Amino acid sequence: MQRSLSWVALAALAALCGLPARLPPGIQYGAAVAAESPVWDDAAASFSPPADSAALDEMLRDSSGQRQHWTSVPNLVVLTSVMDYHAGESSEYAATSELVNAEDTEGLVADLTLALRLLTNNRFEQFATIQYQTVPAGSSVTVVRPKQIVVGRYQGVRRLAQTIGFGGRKARRDGAIIGAAILLDNDFDRTSGTRRLLRTHELGHALGFNHVKSRLSIMNPRIGPEVTALDRQIMMLAFQRPGSSPTE
Repeated sequence: MQRSLSWVALAALAALCGLPARLPPGIQYGAAVAAESPVWDDAAASFSPPADSAALDEMLRDSSGQRQHWTSVPNLVVLTSVMDYHAGESSEYAATSELVNAEDTEGLVADLTLALRLLTNNRFEQFATIQYQTVPAGSSVTVVRPKQIVVGRYQGVRRLAQTIGFGGRKARRDGAIIGAAILLDNDFDRTSGTRRLLRTHELGHALGFNHVKSRLSIMNPRIGPEVTALDRQIMMLAFQRPGSSPTE
């Protein structure tokens, strides 16, 4: 199957107004003020889609109208080094000398694991594997990796991109997601009491969800709401039955 080299990504929750920084080629960016499975068969649905079809399309279809999905349970890679964010088109980032402490790392994994279950309607109960990577200070690593969601804290996201996080994914032309990354602003993720919502929102992007602007949603481009009843309906539809692909 031919693969697209472009990322399909969405900025998470903006902390300040401003223009987006440049991202790797093909990334679609949205900013706002803060605070292997069979193809999905619509005929097999056991319940009616939510009445709010606009919100459903916003969450499940990207700007080209495509639904994107994982074909298998993703692996999680946690960068235990704080990375240095840069405004540019490279998907490689250098590590700083700062490390994320063990308590924060455990909390991040716990939040993402709970979010994985919630966002997939318990279809994915655990990540396939969880790996931890410490990058030597000054060394660079890519966040575009096959079958993995790479998550880490980055210095300078808020200052350079006027946002508090990014969630992105790379997909084949048929919509199958082949890799994803979550970039969290170091200061916000380290200190904010609402960081769990940021992490959940960003994982939503990594799993195939997009921003919702028409209704209150965990996928609003603004920090605040928990997962809503409408979100649950859409997630149930996207991850309805064993063997179904999330958004195909």
